[in-house]
Amino acid sequence: MTKALVLTLAVLLTPRFGLPQDDVVETRRVIRQVALSGRHIVFSYAGDLWRVEASGGSAEQLTRGPEEDEYPVVSRDGLWIAFSRRWGADWDVHMLPSGGGEARRLTYNPAADIARGWTPDGQRILFMSHRDEEGIFRLYTIDNDGSFPTPLPLPRGTEGSYSSDGKRIAYVPYSIPLDRWRYYRGGMAAPIWIANLGDSSIKRLPREDSNDRFPMWVGDTIYFVSDRSGTQNLHRYINATGAVQQITSYARYGITHAAESSGRIVFVQDGVIRLFDTTTGVVDSIAIEIDPDTSELVTRTVSIAPYIQSASISAIGDKVVFEARGEIIIYDRLSGHSQNLTQSPGVAERNPSFSPDGQWLGYFSDDSGDYHAKLRNADGSGDVLRTGQIELRPTFYRDIRWSPDATHVSFTDKRLSLWISDMETGGARRAATSTYSNQGSYQVSWSPNGSIMAYSEAGENRNRIVYMYDVNRGRKRQVTGPEVS
Repeated sequence: MTKALVLTLAVLLTPRFGLPQDDVVETRRVIRQVALSGRHIVFSYAGDLWRVEASGGSAEQLTRGPEEDEYPVVSRDGLWIAFSRRWGADWDVHMLPSGGGEARRLTYNPAADIARGWTPDGQRILFMSHRDEEGIFRLYTIDNDGSFPTPLPLPRGTEGSYSSDGKRIAYVPYSIPLDRWRYYRGGMAAPIWIANLGDSSIKRLPREDSNDRFPMWVGDTIYFVSDRSGTQNLHRYINATGAVQQITSYARYGITHAAESSGRIVFVQDGVIRLFDTTTGVVDSIAIEIDPDTSELVTRTVSIAPYIQSASISAIGDKVVFEARGEIIIYDRLSGHSQNLTQSPGVAERNPSFSPDGQWLGYFSDDSGDYHAKLRNADGSGDVLRTGQIELRPTFYRDIRWSPDATHVSFTDKRLSLWISDMETGGARRAATSTYSNQGSYQVSWSPNGSIMAYSEAGENRNRIVYMYDVNRGRKRQVTGPEVS
């Protein structure tokens, strides 16, 4: 290789494939959002909109181009598709005929405008935007001719579905920080409320701390997706009785998007489009053939420079190890050669770090399904020397710091903990856990003999406090007070 580090990208998709065949792994988990109207399902895939018969078959591409088209919603009469298109960093609402054709732009605000639905009469499009206040999302409607949008009489809102008479709306008042963060139970866990648009009074759907999404009003019943069972499944709320019932029972992969039309609900689960009939209670999997433009997926050689996530320099500066696109790559500064040590497509290898003597290389890998630590020869020779599970419920790990004698390493995790691992036994233990969500780096520094680890932890007042941790005794001692950072 030349001094410009390069990496060959493998093709992960074939030009033509079907859903939901279990033996074609690459065809799953690619559908983003879905919409339904009459005999057609509209969905977003690879930044474009597609349409297919509700019974399945070959999908027809409705949009194409360099822009990204997402969030399709179909009018009640099935004649129009509203969606959001992104040029650069801006999303705007557009509309096109359901059979395809030229898309017409409806919004021009620099804030993100995300299509969410239609009013029952099919004259106005419901969308989400923070155009009036940065970071505060509200629901708006806009005529299909593109006149000035009108906000709903609600202070916040991210998703919504109207009752048949248009007088009420089931809506999500605020969204969670990461809408696919499983088991999130923080203060932004999303509820569903029912609002009377005449007086803005609300009624809350029963819940404890679950994330409830995608409300769909069918008759006097509100269907929605909730993770109250741990995984996102379809539920329904019966207005007359106030009862909530779980409809589906997916255990491993939950529902990622759902939409309703005429008593049927289409949703995406495990990358497969499925159709639920609210009358019969039957769920059907829809087999779809897609023939996309795969020119960007052709195997090719590209520079990894834009994809470098972390790096470590050997003690004498003759080698640099990079993490790029989930691979661990060593670059020899003197010879100009580089070597991909991991060669692991489909596996994320993260945060490589040289030992002080330059003999070893430590990093994290998720090749088992969860992140764990790995140790190998720094020159790439031989197999991985040691693989160690860090804890029973692994999370994301980073920031490896070796002790000068290479007997221990420290690292941190997403749960704000600082760890120490014994390189001889492979065992790991927590040295500290911060209560401040913005803890960031512990700024670890080791004593010359590797017996003491100094670090900085944020206190209750957010000022940094220095501690010293005795590795042999497993004890820590506070060195500075919280008065100053």
